[in-house]
Amino acid sequence: MRKTEGEGAVVRFGLLGTIEAHVAGEPVDLGPARQRTVLAALLVDANRPVSLEQLVDRVWADRPPLRARESLYSYLSRLRGSAAGRGLEIERVGGGYVPHVDPDAVDLHRFRRLVAEAHDADDEAAAELFEQALALWRGGALTDVDTPWADDLRRALAAERWAAELAHADLRLRQGGHAELLADLTERTRDHPLDERLAGQVVLALYRCGRQADALAHYERLRQLLAEELGADPSPPLRELHQRILRGDPGLAAPEADAVPNQFPAAPSSFIGRGDELAALTAAADRRVVQISALAGAGGVGKTWLVLHWAYAHRDRFPGGQLFADLHGFSSANAPLAPSVVLRRFLGELGVQPSRVPPDPDAQAALYRKLVAGRRLLVVLDNAADANQVIPLLPGSPAATTIVTSRRHLAPLITRYGARHLQLDILTQDEARALLAARLGAARLAAEPAAAEELIGLCGRYPLALAIMSRHAQTRPRIPLAEFAGELRDLGLDALDHEDPAVSLPTVLSWSLRALSPDQRTVFALLGIAPGPDIALPAAAALAGLPARRTGRLLTMLEEASLLTRRAGGRYAMHDLIRDYAAATAERDLAQEEREAALRRVIGFAVHTTRAADHHLDPHRQVVRPAPLAPGTEPLPLPDAPAAMAWFDAEHATLLAAQRTAAALGWHEAVWQLAWGLHNVPEPPRDAPRPPGGVEGGARLRHAPVRSGRPEPRAPAARRRAREPPPARRREHAPAGGRRPGRAQRRRHRAGPRPARAFVGLAPAG
Repeated sequence: MRKTEGEGAVVRFGLLGTIEAHVAGEPVDLGPARQRTVLAALLVDANRPVSLEQLVDRVWADRPPLRARESLYSYLSRLRGSAAGRGLEIERVGGGYVPHVDPDAVDLHRFRRLVAEAHDADDEAAAELFEQALALWRGGALTDVDTPWADDLRRALAAERWAAELAHADLRLRQGGHAELLADLTERTRDHPLDERLAGQVVLALYRCGRQADALAHYERLRQLLAEELGADPSPPLRELHQRILRGDPGLAAPEADAVPNQFPAAPSSFIGRGDELAALTAAADRRVVQISALAGAGGVGKTWLVLHWAYAHRDRFPGGQLFADLHGFSSANAPLAPSVVLRRFLGELGVQPSRVPPDPDAQAALYRKLVAGRRLLVVLDNAADANQVIPLLPGSPAATTIVTSRRHLAPLITRYGARHLQLDILTQDEARALLAARLGAARLAAEPAAAEELIGLCGRYPLALAIMSRHAQTRPRIPLAEFAGELRDLGLDALDHEDPAVSLPTVLSWSLRALSPDQRTVFALLGIAPGPDIALPAAAALAGLPARRTGRLLTMLEEASLLTRRAGGRYAMHDLIRDYAAATAERDLAQEEREAALRRVIGFAVHTTRAADHHLDPHRQVVRPAPLAPGTEPLPLPDAPAAMAWFDAEHATLLAAQRTAAALGWHEAVWQLAWGLHNVPEPPRDAPRPPGGVEGGARLRHAPVRSGRPEPRAPAARRRAREPPPARRREHAPAGGRRPGRAQRRRHRAGPRPARAFVGLAPAG
């Protein structure tokens, strides 16, 4: 906006009425009528070139004076020198002029901008924008100019104004302003008796004011007038409105003006961390599009806490209200809630009387979307089973923000509706420590720092597990934290169980299994007993005894159910607690023969692929002949030595775990054959990082030789002993020729999870 020199005053121009200019709110003399017309002819095309011929035509039409150009130059010169000229720069270009001016300083251009913004805004903001735009009019445009050009422009601008008034009326009707609007609408019908959009507004306002007979009578008068004047029937939208009134469509009911829902449960009292996820939710809510965030994560990882904390922190963003629904996708309830049940609840919160709720679910969804259209509203759909449960509940308006939480990746929401996917993981070490401090007090943690760190480690930084152990410690303040850590170490998941299913981690995890198919459930259970911190697709296929393509699909479904994490390089891993639950599921649901067959397949896969990889690295070495693989199981084809070395690098920890598992089960041939194949693999450094969230060296395997080699569940304290062969078995691992390993070799046996050189003395017989 241009300002006068020295005064800093704003210059504004008016065309929506008489031609005016104001400097600092004071009117400016614009000279005679022709000079004002020249100014208007330029300002209509602000910042665009206007040719000399156009100016002459706009000012004089077909009756220009003999010296029209000279007169025009004189008017332009006077305008430049006037006070109004300080807000307008008239530049000569080619055969015309360009009027440089701030568009917002001209009421015509300001009107058009406000109307355009109103069409893109939510209803609350649009109402204010329409009111600002329509308030700029002071009568008809250019009322003091009488030329054909001005007449044409007046008609065009009157049409723009009328369209804005109708749009504003539609908006006010959506907001429940029918009673205040009715008198104004009725007055407008006198000047626009054949306008069907206006007639529809009058009919709807009358109906919502309880005057159904008057609404039908107004429609009938318009129908007769259209037939007499134009020989036409009412438009389809108007006829449809008439039919809906006749059948008493509840969708025509006015929304309650004061129905601002606020359904949210209480916010969590202590919320720690999650800064990146909170920022991502805020960024998603800032987008000027349909805003949907799909938050996924395993049961008990803190999805609902996160959303409630964010919602309460940003309540001022949503003056239109907040809707919350627990969809019971994964809970103790018998079945997930049907969308129609949630829609009825939402409609009630939005002010719809139960008698006016349509019985048809599609009609319910349509009414819901109509009522929330334009509202700055937050809708949280918590604990969704799948996308089909969510889609009917989406507002569909850019003004609304929707957050969906689920244990599953809701692919249709992401693909079809552009939802932003957020995956919630476990806490960081600092966040886990802060959570314990918030619940138990910093002094208690400072008194037992080692026990606190052990608790965090045993809980795997899993939020629900930390909350459960915090409850144990909080309700027993005289018991040391080290004692709770010992219970968790010895009892494992049993220490995190409770009669109340909502605060029992095993029960919470069990709800995820309900949505799995039998094949998915079996693979989930088998992954719990698979050796190693993670697993690749070929080994998983051997474990499951299924083709690789089928296994890959099953792994993907488990990943989308937040029970499995895919890492770089096509490897899959479970959180320790989820893996413990998977192992318990295998023990409970799978027969011993089925578990043992799966372990034989995956260890046989490891033995055969190790033999092939070792042959690439040392083709002249003695060839080991392993036992045949189970039908349908194939070793991984490795084309050359670099591929073999890459496979050894990726699988090293898993191969060691497979070796320990075989030793624990008494499968000694597999033990020495793995050791033989790993002979040429360099030892990794002792401080080499292991992938997070996995199970190191089978430390959490629930198997050990108890009776006749049968795999039995072990207490967590015994899991460490399963890392290496039992002492009674070590002589059976002696090399060919009857020589026992030397002292150094025995020390390496006791060293625990080191590379295959722990069995370096093992060799094939013969």
